[in-house]
Parts: sequence; structure tokens; C-alpha cells
Amino acid sequence: MSSLLYDSIGEPVNRLAFLFVWLSETARLLAGFTLCQSSGQKSVRKVINMSTTQFASAHDAGIEIGKADRLTQARTAKLALAFKKANAEKRELMRSEFMLAYIMGRMDVDQATAETVLNTSRTKREKKAQQAYACGTNQFAHHIIRDTLREEKGEGDSDSSNSTDAVQACINYINKQKLTKRQMSKLIAALTA
Repeated sequence: MSSLLYDSIGEPVNRLAFLFVWLSETARLLAGFTLCQSSGQKSVRKVINMSTTQFASAHDAGIEIGKADRLTQARTAKLALAFKKANAEKRELMRSEFMLAYIMGRMDVDQATAETVLNTSRTKREKKAQQAYACGTNQFAHHIIRDTLREEKGEGDSDSSNSTDAVQACINYINKQKLTKRQMSKLIAALTA
């Protein structure tokens, strides 16, 4: 089997030229496609224009991010194992150390500023600080926690069935009490407060 590519009339094709033409055609096709985004009841259509350079940059960025993720997964394997073996107190310490270091790296700040971000409530954080915190939480779950909590809980275990049973028991109890409309309104207000 030959490793050469052939055009429509059977002539050999230069692989680099073929790749360039393919990328150009793909970018040309992508340049005019429409993307539907739904916002509430109506659908909004946006045309996305993308040059060959932008397409190649997005592709390269995806490769680089994928490589970094793969390398990070490999480098955190021992830490994930230590997390799996640790008790609750040690796990919380590991998480707080990770979050401190992550925020320092993500926001390019010193330790005191990162500690301030961690000690500030979610609603009072600046937007960039909240984004860094949320990303750090996701990265910790992805790279360190991994499947630890799912394994400890058990594959078939589910809290939702217990919750459903508890809710049904409450509903049955309330129905037996024969509450007036006013009492029911007060109960609902208390439950939703």
C-alpha cells in the first residue's frame, strides 16, 4: 500500500500542499456557518467568521491545552493517591494548600493576596478572583479528587433515593395533619426561607 496521496485524476499529491488546501477549504466552510444560541423563548442566530489563521490558532491552542492537561494528570497521580488514603482533616488541608497555590499562580499574586481571596465570601469577591476560585475548585476535583469520592460512596449508592423517600415522608405527614390554607402558606414560607 502506497503512502502517497492522489488527486482526482490519479496524479501524486504533495502532502503539505494537500494539508494546506484541506485547511483552507475547512476554514472557508466554517467562515459562513451559523450557530444557533437559544436565549429564553427565542433563538438567536450568529454568523461566525473564522480565518485560516484563527482556525489554526484554535487548533494549536487545543493541542497545547490537551498536552498540559495530560502532563498535569500524570504529575498529580501521587497526590491523588495520597488524597485517596487521607482522612477528612488531611484532605481539607490538602485542598486549602492547593487552592492557595492555584490562586497565586492563576492570578499572579503573592500569598497574602491569595489568602485574602480565599477568606472573602463568594458574593464579595471580585469577578477575576471568583473565576480563579471556581477554576481552582474544578481543577482540584479533576486532578486530585478524581474518582475518590465516587469510589468511597459506591457505584450503586445514591443520595437521591434517600432524599426522595424523606420528601415523600414529609408530604405524607403534612397530608395527615389537615392543615388550613393559612397554616400551609406559613409552612411553605418557612421551608423556602
